[in-house]
Amino acid sequence: MDRESQLTLAQVLQLLRDFGFIPKSGKKGVIVYSHDDSGAVFLFRERELDSPALMTELVNLRKQLTYRGFMTDEEFDRFLSEPPVPAPQE
Repeated sequence: MDRESQLTLAQVLQLLRDFGFIPKSGKKGVIVYSHDDSGAVFLFRERELDSPALMTELVNLRKQLTYRGFMTDEEFDRFLSEPPVPAPQE
């Protein structure tokens, strides 16, 4: 299995923002997205937003987003096959 996907980090972060996750401050070199109502937190190694999402990140996203009821496995598969275009960063 490839360690990278066709999805970018920007697309993954946009998905989290769409679910109400917000960026939080963290250690240098780490991107933190948190969802206060559910207590879910995702950590990403800081890098260019157009860099590929890592498979380990996608596995973690699937597990946590489906477990916490944000989306079904089928919806996650659709996200993988038809990723949204990320919104421009301010």
